[in-house]
Amino acid sequence: MENNVIDIRRQVREIKKSWWLFALSFVFFMSLAAIYWNSHTPQYELQASMLIEGEDASGAGIKQGGGMAQMMRTFSVGGFGGATVDNEIQLIASHDVMLRTVKALSLNRTYIKKTGLMSKEVLYNNSPINVEAPAEFFDTLSVSFRLKIEINKGKADVKITEGFFPKTVLELRQVVLPREVKTKYGKLQLLRTAAMKPDEHCTIVANISGNESMADYFGKQISIDLSDKKSDAITLSIKEGNKERGKAILNTIMEMYNSKRIERKNQKARQEYEFYTARID
Repeated sequence: MENNVIDIRRQVREIKKSWWLFALSFVFFMSLAAIYWNSHTPQYELQASMLIEGEDASGAGIKQGGGMAQMMRTFSVGGFGGATVDNEIQLIASHDVMLRTVKALSLNRTYIKKTGLMSKEVLYNNSPINVEAPAEFFDTLSVSFRLKIEINKGKADVKITEGFFPKTVLELRQVVLPREVKTKYGKLQLLRTAAMKPDEHCTIVANISGNESMADYFGKQISIDLSDKKSDAITLSIKEGNKERGKAILNTIMEMYNSKRIERKNQKARQEYEFYTARID
């Protein structure tokens, strides 16, 4: 039993002997925490809500099929009108809706402005420089790479890297903007924007990815769930480094979902027309 007794005084003596080691460890880990706090990009959590309304002619709501839908099922013409809120959630989170959102907002390019040694800011519609390329470039791009652009009074030093451990692909000095840059991925246009000041001096990091990979990325980043089990409302949420960019993403996802839903509605109407026309004939 004596072996299980903790000698507090002995522990204190040992700590006093190595006090410098504890102090050094404390300073080291606090320094790491300070570096991380100052260098990491702030994250904002944004939410949006949407009510899923039914489209049945009978007014039964989206969870039930109307008389027309029942007749269609009787004649084995698909499952019209039998959609549920869960189906709509799957549609919102679909790759096609995310892909449309990426293309609409040019989410294949993310601009980060470095304003100091460790501070940085995610830009949205206010970058002093834009990276442009034909739509086919982003449709077929299968890798991700990064442009580091150091702007100094209208000229720029450009460095293109790829990989987790950055490997330099191309490096240019004192580039006059605007400028076309030829890379192994294709041609890129570096364009000045209205946000660039005449005496602008900053560093912009542009992360470039393909449309498909970014659609997969946002499909995982967006959280979609029922607002309440008793309602047909759903909540979308996302964590983003720029609040305005996050709002635009959520609003555009809902817009693209509505567009997709209208397309489905029109397709069903065409199929119903063809079905009844065949029955009448």
